[in-house]
Amino acid sequence: MSERKHNLDNSLLQAGKFHDALDHLLVWLKETEETIANQKSPSPDYKIVKTQLQEQKVKIHVVGQYLFTLNLECQLFAIIFLY
Repeated sequence: MSERKHNLDNSLLQAGKFHDALDHLLVWLKETEETIANQKSPSPDYKIVKTQLQEQKVKIHVVGQYLFTLNLECQLFAIIFLY
């Protein structure tokens, strides 16, 4: 019985962590959506376009890293709750 309670407590803790990660994802998505919606149009000046392109590359990298982390968290959640 003690092991079962321990497993249940651990599962509830992991579910809480997953819920927190999901809440964080929703906030992040809203902020990202606002950032994209408020972007300036590309400039006709080559140097400014080059800078804007570099900013976009950084944003794409950040999104990729975030999605990678989220994928790991989802896999961990699946392992804990499905096995």
